Amino acid sequence: MNQTTANAATLALVGALALQLAACGTAQQSAPGQASTQPEPVTLTMSWWGDDARTETYQQAIQAFEAKLQYITVETIYGTTADEDQTADVMQVDWTWPGQNADQFVDLNEYSDVIDLEQFSQSALDACTVDGALLAVPMSVTGRIFYWNTCTFEQAGIDAPKTYEELLTAGNTFREVLGEEYYPLAMDAAARMNLMVSYLESTTGKAWVVDRQLQYSADEIKTGLEFLQALEENHVMPTLAAQQTNGTLDQTPMWQNGQYAGTFAWDADAETYRSALKNASGFLVGDEIAFGGQANGGFSKVYLALAINSNCQHPKEAAILVNFLLNEDMGASIMGTACGLLDSVTGRAAATAAGLVNPLVVEANNRMMAFVDFPLDPTFESPALAAVPDGLYAAVLTACSNGELTTTQAAEQLAEGITAMLDRTVAE
Repeated sequence: MNQTTANAATLALVGALALQLAACGTAQQSAPGQASTQPEPVTLTMSWWGDDARTETYQQAIQAFEAKLQYITVETIYGTTADEDQTADVMQVDWTWPGQNADQFVDLNEYSDVIDLEQFSQSALDACTVDGALLAVPMSVTGRIFYWNTCTFEQAGIDAPKTYEELLTAGNTFREVLGEEYYPLAMDAAARMNLMVSYLESTTGKAWVVDRQLQYSADEIKTGLEFLQALEENHVMPTLAAQQTNGTLDQTPMWQNGQYAGTFAWDADAETYRSALKNASGFLVGDEIAFGGQANGGFSKVYLALAINSNCQHPKEAAILVNFLLNEDMGASIMGTACGLLDSVTGRAAATAAGLVNPLVVEANNRMMAFVDFPLDPTFESPALAAVPDGLYAAVLTACSNGELTTTQAAEQLAEGITAMLDRTVAE
């Protein structure tokens, strides 16, 4: 069952629930002269961003919440981008926001009697904690993993790679057997930067950033750039110039027809890449590749979170709404995967029971989470660094891929730019 179909069915349940609760309310009205036990009316505001499907999901979940707790009204504010509104009582937030605007959010540890925090993974809670204050509750956790089109690998006469050596061999085999237009891997600059950091962490055992300090020298970063260069030279993936396309990789004919036989993408996008293939029977969620023996490189991150504004006049009721959406069966079974694979144990179980969890996404998430050793530094995805095509990563990696910069020059530019961004963040 997909999200839209399930939500349509849920509308009927929400309506029935509202009628039932309304009837109960009539029967339980206070007799003349008796004090009313009905709570005072409360109005909350809630904001989010996303596509139409996400908006529809939130609206239906809020209808169910209002039907359950009829004294609470939730006014909604929504848009298509993250900066649409940051003043609502309950906010869908990017996980980096709390660290940048700590004073704007309520410490949700104070409402642990309302929000069942034990349902969430400790690593995800830690990512939303600043100076001991839990400033948001994680909705979902994501990370990158390899996806392969085994149909193309079968044409080349080899299996999908599980090691770095097999990856390099696959590139040369593709070129010899299938031709110059076929590659085992393709990805944009942002994914290449993720892959490079994964390689460096695997071979050194060091996190990319610790306490807002870059842990790698320009010489060490140069080693990572040489790794990417080796992938291009061995025909594992095309240069960024050769790969220039409009839209995301899944929208390109090269992915759809199998010329690009693999990618390194977010676990939440498993179905997106599978369904884009002309022959989807060969889609495989691959294993993470251990490029070195020092650590399992790569990182996970909180995809989205819910926070309560410090100016909220009814923080307890806001916390009740957060718990309903993420932990309670009714709310979570409506939310499904609209904001990613729910991190809450009870929430994910409810979404799974409602038929809203794609097994491919679960498989990808489980494989990624079982492997990666490192958390993601919030600065890593700052637009000035990570935006495609205008961020530092894209500019430097493209210039290096095209031969406009040597690996030494590119490493120096990355080290300087990242350090400057980290220093700016500390100063703020």
